[in-house]
Amino acid sequence: MSMKWIKWIAIVTMTIDHVGAFLVVDDTARLVCRIIGRLAYPLFALMIAEGFRHTHDIKRYILQLLLGAAISEAVMAVVWFAFGINFFLQANVFLPLVFGLFALMAFATKKWYGYLAVLPILVFAEWVHTSYGAYGILLIVLFGMIDSLSLRTIGFVLLSAVFIDWPLPELLGIANGSQIHVFENWYQWLALASLIPIGFYDGTRGRFNKWFFYVYYPAHLIIIVLIGIFI
Repeated sequence: MSMKWIKWIAIVTMTIDHVGAFLVVDDTARLVCRIIGRLAYPLFALMIAEGFRHTHDIKRYILQLLLGAAISEAVMAVVWFAFGINFFLQANVFLPLVFGLFALMAFATKKWYGYLAVLPILVFAEWVHTSYGAYGILLIVLFGMIDSLSLRTIGFVLLSAVFIDWPLPELLGIANGSQIHVFENWYQWLALASLIPIGFYDGTRGRFNKWFFYVYYPAHLIIIVLIGIFI
C-alpha cells in the first residue's frame, strides 16, 4: 500500500469523525463515526514521519506545514468571529504535526540535548492546547524513530496506556477539555487499528497532489460548521 492510500484513508476517516462529532445527533451513529475517526491521526503521524525521512528540503517541508497551520487558523478565526464558535488552536491538526516534526528533528540528532529539547515542545503543545497534545507529538516521534511494526505496536500500546488509562496530562493538571474529551473515552484505544494499514504500507509514495490536504482541511471544517448552523 502506497502513501497515497494511507493519505486517503486518513482524510476519509477524519471527515467521518468530524461529521459524527459536529453533525450526527443519534448517539449510536455518532459513536460509530468517532470510532472510525480514531484511525486518522496515527496515519497523519506516519505521513510526517515518512515526510521527514524522505524530504530533500526540511526547511521547505516545515514551511509547508506552517502555511497549512496558518491558513487553518485564519479560517477558524473567521468562524469564531462570524459564528461565535471557538476552534482556535484546539482543532488544527497541522499544529501537532508541526510540533511533532520539530520533536522528531530534535530526537533524530541522537544527542542528549536533542532528547532534552523534546520536553519543552511537549509542554508547549499541552500549554497551548493543541489537538492531541503530547500524545500526538510522541506518536510522530515513535513512527519516525522505529521501523519495526512489532516495536511500533508495543510503543503505541504503552503510549496509549499513559494517555488513556493513566491520563498523564490530566494527572499533571495540564490537560485541556478537548483532550480530556478524547482520552476519557475507551474508543481512543481503537486508534491502534491504524496499525493495520500502516502494516501494509510498502514505503512507496504513489501520486497525490501535495496541496490537496492543505486546502481540504480548512474547507471541510467550514462546510461542517455551516451545515451545523443552518440545518
